[in-house]
Amino acid sequence: MSKVSDIHYSRRHFLKRKQLKQVNNALTDYYRYDFHLMDLGVERASSKEGDILILDKVPTFFSLEGCFYLTLRGHNRYPIITKYVTVDMGAIPYLVNGADVMAPGIIDADISIKEGDIIWVRDEKNLKPILVGKSRESGERLVSLSKGKVVATLHFVGDALWNAEL
Repeated sequence: MSKVSDIHYSRRHFLKRKQLKQVNNALTDYYRYDFHLMDLGVERASSKEGDILILDKVPTFFSLEGCFYLTLRGHNRYPIITKYVTVDMGAIPYLVNGADVMAPGIIDADISIKEGDIIWVRDEKNLKPILVGKSRESGERLVSLSKGKVVATLHFVGDALWNAEL
């Protein structure tokens, strides 16, 4: 699986209300938060690798395997309290360089996470999002494991998607 940050976008268009409703319903089901996308001008940027949704010139959602998920900037915009993993401050220098999340750095996780879920990782001090990744374990196992890679990084602070000017 290639990292979201390696994708180059070209075609752009605004989504119609029906499309926005479908995307909003799927996101609401996944994050348990209503994004009210029907009230916003949402632009879709496409490429052969995947799509992103742009709100106010900010890449807010990205597509993976046919579904949309929040980018880090999206997590900064919306107060999501599900699908998170909290890591200690010692892990931050590695994670902001694109490293996968290792079990010893995890201090807390949403127990509703299932293996394969797209999750976000936050630091323990500020609780700010630092990466989006795919969980290799359930939420309960994330906090109980003591070794190994447990989250595969897809998008991180400082990557091309984070720095995108659209």
